[in-house]
Amino acid sequence: MSKLPWKKLIGPYVLLLCEAIGTTSFFSYMGYMILSFGTVTDEEKVGYYAGYVASSFSLAQFVSSFFWGRMSDIFGRKPILLIGSTGSVISVLGVGTSWSLPMLIVSRTINGVLNGNIGVIKTYIGEITDKSNQIEAFGWIGLTWGLGSILGPMIGGLLIKPVENYPALFSGSVLFSKFPYLLPNLVIAVATAIGTVFTFVTMKETLRSAIKMEVISNTSHIKTKRNGKKYNQLDEDQEIDDQEDNIDEERLVSNNNININSSNNSINSNKSNKSNKSNKSNNNNNSILIIDQNGNDIQEIMDDSHTIHNDNHNEDISSDESPIILNSGESTPNNERRDGATDENDEIPLVDRAEQEMMEKDATITFGVKQLTDSTDSLDDQVQEIDQGVTKYETNVFKNKLIIATSSLYAAIGFVFTMYDESFPLWALSPVSKGGLKFSSSQIGLSGMIGGISVIFMQLVIIKPFIRRFGLVHTFKYGLILAIATFMAIPLLTYLSPYGVYDHISDSQMDSLSSLSTSSDYVEPPSKSSVVGFWIVTGILLFIRNVAGQLVFTPVMTLINNSATSRSKGAANGLGQSAVALTRAIAPTIASVCLAWSLSSGHPFPINHYLIFIMMSLISVGPVLYTHFKIPLSLNYPIEEGEQIGEDKFVAIHE
Repeated sequence: MSKLPWKKLIGPYVLLLCEAIGTTSFFSYMGYMILSFGTVTDEEKVGYYAGYVASSFSLAQFVSSFFWGRMSDIFGRKPILLIGSTGSVISVLGVGTSWSLPMLIVSRTINGVLNGNIGVIKTYIGEITDKSNQIEAFGWIGLTWGLGSILGPMIGGLLIKPVENYPALFSGSVLFSKFPYLLPNLVIAVATAIGTVFTFVTMKETLRSAIKMEVISNTSHIKTKRNGKKYNQLDEDQEIDDQEDNIDEERLVSNNNININSSNNSINSNKSNKSNKSNKSNNNNNSILIIDQNGNDIQEIMDDSHTIHNDNHNEDISSDESPIILNSGESTPNNERRDGATDENDEIPLVDRAEQEMMEKDATITFGVKQLTDSTDSLDDQVQEIDQGVTKYETNVFKNKLIIATSSLYAAIGFVFTMYDESFPLWALSPVSKGGLKFSSSQIGLSGMIGGISVIFMQLVIIKPFIRRFGLVHTFKYGLILAIATFMAIPLLTYLSPYGVYDHISDSQMDSLSSLSTSSDYVEPPSKSSVVGFWIVTGILLFIRNVAGQLVFTPVMTLINNSATSRSKGAANGLGQSAVALTRAIAPTIASVCLAWSLSSGHPFPINHYLIFIMMSLISVGPVLYTHFKIPLSLNYPIEEGEQIGEDKFVAIHE
C-alpha cells in the first residue's frame, strides 16, 4: 500500500478544515444573530428564517459547483481552490458585518457562489492518490470536517458579543459594539487567509494534458547511453522531485494510440541501419533511453536504426510507428552527421537536438480516427493541436451514465442524511408524550459529541480494512442497509426515555434543572439506573448510525472520482456537489414540516413520530437496489484513461 502524499495533501486539508470551521461556527449563533436584527420577535419563527439563510447557501452551491469543477478541468485545481478560499474570506467578513437579514442572506450566497472548494478538493485527492491509498485520503475528508465541526461551535460560541462577554478586553471597542458577531468571523477569515497562502506555497498542480510531451519537457526522466553507461541529462547537482510528483512515463510512452510519424525519416538506408544495429552495443553514442521513475528501462530510441526497443513488450517498432520520436541525428563513426560534417555541438543535450529536429520535420499526428497534419509548426503548436483533438473527443459528463449514476447516489444519500441531521435535534427536544426524547440543549450537544467520536474512530480503525475486504460498491450498499436499520431503531428510544417526567417543563428550564429543586415545578428526577441504561442504548445507536454514515459517504465520494477520467474529474465532482447541494437545500424544509405534523397529537403508527424515520428508510432503499443491480464492481478502482465507461467509449490516451 502506498503512503499518503502528505506534503501534497496538507494544504487542501487545511482549506477544508477552514471551510468546516466557518460553516459550523455560523450555525452555532445563527438564531441569535437573526433575533438581533429585530426582524423576528417570536422565537418560534426563527427556524423559518434560519432555513432561508441555510437554503441560500445550498442553492448557490447548486448553481456554482459544476461551474467551478469544470473550470478546474480547464485552468487547473490550484487556481480554483485559491479563488474559492478568497470567496470564503469575503463571505465570512460579510456575515460578521451584516446588519440585516437580507445582507446575511447575500453574504451566505456569496460563499456558495464563489466557493467550489469541496468538489475541487475531492478531484485533487483523486488525482494524487492511487487505488491503494485513495480510501484513506477520502476518509480524511470526513475526519477533517469532523474536527472542524468540533472547533467551529467552540469559536462561534466563545467569541460572539466580545464587548459583553469580555469587557476587560473589548469594552471600548466601537467596531465590536456595532458588529457583535464579527470577532469569530474575523478569526476564521484570518485562518482561511493563512491557509490559502500555505496552500499556494505547498500545493502542486495536478491537472496535466493527457498527451503532452512530458518526456521532452521534463528531462529528469531521459537518460542517454554514452560508452555503454547511463547518465542524467540534467546537471548532477539538480535535485529531482519526489517520485510521486511526476507522471509515470511508462503510461505516457507505452501508448500506441498517439503516433508521430516523421515523413523525412523514411527507411531509405534500411540495409545500412541493420548493419549499424549490430554495432549498437559498442557505439551507443547517440542512443536515448527513456526510464520510469524507478530507473527501469521502458523505451530505447536508437538513432542508428531509428527503432524503438520496448523492454516491457520485447518488440521492435519501426520509426514510422514510433509513439514518440526523440531523434538526435544518425549515429555514424567519428560522430559525423548525415551531411558528412563533424558534429561540433556534441555537448548540446540530445533532447534539445531532438526537439529541434522534430520541429524541422513534417509530422503526421494520428489520434484515433482523427488525423492532424502539420508540416511547419513548432512542437508546441503540435501539442496544442493534439490537445484540441483530445478536447473534441472528450466525453461529456452529462452523457456519462456512471457519472450521472454516482452523482445521483450522492444526491440521494445527501437528502436522506440531511433530513436526519435536521430532524433529530427537533425530535429529541420534543416531549416524550408526543414521541420525542425531551432532551436539553446540553444533551443534544452530548449526542453530537458521540457522533464526532464515532467518526474519528471509524476513519482511523474501521473504514480502510472494511473497504479492502468488501470493495467500494459493496461497502456503500452495506452502509446504507446499516443506516436503514438505525433509522428504524432510533424512534424506539422514545419508549426508553426517562425524561418524560419533564414534559411540562419549558426548554429553557431543561437547561437549568438544578434550579427546579426549590421551585413549584419540582418533580422527582428519574433514577440513575434508568438514565445510565438509556444513554448506553442511545450511545450505541448513535455510534452505529454515524459509522453507517461514514460507510456511505466515503465510498460514494470515491466512486464519483473513479467514474471519471482525468479530463473530466473536476466536472464530475462539481456535478456531484451541485446535485447534493440541491437536495440539501430541499431536505430541511421537508423534514421540519413532516416532523412537525407527525408530532401533533392523535396520529397513530406509522404516521406518528415514526413517520420521518420511515421516510428516510424508504428513500434509502432505492440507492441500495440501484447499487446492487446497476453499479459495476469495476468502479472499486479508478477508471484508466481510454477504458470504456458504461456505453461510452473513450479514445485510449495515457498520461
